[in-house]
Amino acid sequence: MKVGSALAAEVSNKDTTKSFKISKNILEKLTSYFIEAGFMRPPGAEQPFTELAKRFARRQMVTKNPSTGFEIISGDVKVTTAPQRNIDDEIPF
Repeated sequence: MKVGSALAAEVSNKDTTKSFKISKNILEKLTSYFIEAGFMRPPGAEQPFTELAKRFARRQMVTKNPSTGFEIISGDVKVTTAPQRNIDDEIPF
């Protein structure tokens, strides 16, 4: 749940804590993408992130705009809260 919520927060600038999840298949696709891009090492490696990834992350932090790496191509991120119901404890019979 943390990965999905973090991605949603990056592209929406909203508090999405515990609001979004990604499937295992999507996680595998993301992991494969970052391995092929040279940002991650294959599963089982001692350190998951490469020096290139660490350098890129530091540079993003220096620019004080770490969210420039992700953008929404279509659609949007909506976060809504369900209204709380007042449940009556009285048994109706």
